[in-house]
Amino acid sequence: MLRFFKRRKDNKIISEEMQPQTDKISFDFWFNKEMLNFKLVTEEQNKILYLYEWLKNDGDWVDEGKPIFRIRVGDYISTGTSYVSEPFISEKCGILEQHKLINAMITNGDKIYTIHPKGYYKKENIPSNESFFHFFDKNNYEIPENCLHHNLEIDKWHKQDGEYVKINDLLFSLGFVTSYYNKKEPINHFAEKEGYLDIEIVSDILNELKQNELVYAIHTYDEERIKRKFINIPEIKIDEFTSKKTISWKSIGGHRSHKNGIASYSLDGKITLSFSFNNIDNKDYIVFNFYSNEIMLSKDDSILFLFDNKNIIDFTLSSNSYKLSDKVFENRLLISDEELSCFEKNNFLKWKVIQKKSNVEIIGGEEGFWHYKPHHNLVTVIKKFTGEYRELVRNEIPNYKPFSSEEILKIKSDYLADEECFVYFMIDTSNGFQKIGISNKPYWREKTLQSEKPTIELIACKKFISRKIASSIEKALHETYSEKRIRGEWFKLEDKDIAEIKATLNS
Repeated sequence: MLRFFKRRKDNKIISEEMQPQTDKISFDFWFNKEMLNFKLVTEEQNKILYLYEWLKNDGDWVDEGKPIFRIRVGDYISTGTSYVSEPFISEKCGILEQHKLINAMITNGDKIYTIHPKGYYKKENIPSNESFFHFFDKNNYEIPENCLHHNLEIDKWHKQDGEYVKINDLLFSLGFVTSYYNKKEPINHFAEKEGYLDIEIVSDILNELKQNELVYAIHTYDEERIKRKFINIPEIKIDEFTSKKTISWKSIGGHRSHKNGIASYSLDGKITLSFSFNNIDNKDYIVFNFYSNEIMLSKDDSILFLFDNKNIIDFTLSSNSYKLSDKVFENRLLISDEELSCFEKNNFLKWKVIQKKSNVEIIGGEEGFWHYKPHHNLVTVIKKFTGEYRELVRNEIPNYKPFSSEEILKIKSDYLADEECFVYFMIDTSNGFQKIGISNKPYWREKTLQSEKPTIELIACKKFISRKIASSIEKALHETYSEKRIRGEWFKLEDKDIAEIKATLNS
């Protein structure tokens, strides 16, 4: 006994026991012009015949007496004056094997198709295969008689692309393209196989379903969907003078990808943040892009990534954003081998943007862009892209050696040491305490402290050519008045001390 599946009236799948087919003979259909169901007048006898369309897919079950294909008569494939036949009818029920492609030329004696018994054709489209494909067939749905001439569309998907589904899970509901008929009960479609859902037709745009159109596939393993949908296309440029390579990207995440990188949205949907990895002059960078009409990032702002292993990677901007186009701005920061490994091997959870000047925090990353909109697809795109980037760099860059986290910290420290810096002198008017510190933006530092305590005022500051020198002056002042230190950078100074420090910093 064999177990087969059939569909109930409510479109759910049930199994039934059936005897094996007794007819084991495959049927071949050979073409003859006399089969055409319209007359070829004398002057058209020598015109070329083409296969116009298949009404069933290769590997599908067809019923005897049902339409299967149509022929077109014309001079050339692109001719505007041609004739299309009525559908040719299947002469037997079974599994269809196609022998001609659409627009292929047909002559007398050509084999057009074969009908096989179940289990004979290796491309048979059945749920027990690793991949099962569902093509739209209007005849499979119970449609009210007064709506038979109205077209159908996907009204709603009840499962997400890449989600694991089981047999009889509700996958989607159908609706009519026209609002002529308002059906109370939805026309539902249920899963015919267990596995990973691979959606081909989305429901967020007006999309009239066409007969024989692929709607979705279900795969036993998800690798096929990931490989096909989330394609990354690199762009490698070579400097003719130095022979050094620069690795960037033409496309990340698929053919409908966000052009600037892997894009995701803030929780309120108002902010789009995208990122990618580039290798420039044998250095790995994470590159951020954002729209200026949504958000503007500045030096000392931070972008943090949270992963499922509780790791948090903090990228603090070392400079203001670079204008890439009229609306798009970019920031580029060094990224370590350990950080790249975290993106590749761990599941990304969410990101946070901290704007220090305005003391604003924005959280996002739960929803990705277009076909990787579901979070699990966003995670897949990030891990796949990171892995492919790391492999590409190892193969393309001679003597490639990624930076460690310690090396990047040293580079940042050296950069800060060479950056111009101020020694500032502040007072808290509420208690008379004074603060001696350093900052590359003392006025912003004053505003930050005022947000915590409005009684703080900047009374003197002096610019030095590097943070190293500013730090030595700060240290000297701290040591000079160490006996009057209260805590950290705060002191209780006398009027004479205050006058000396003001004179030093205002000179």
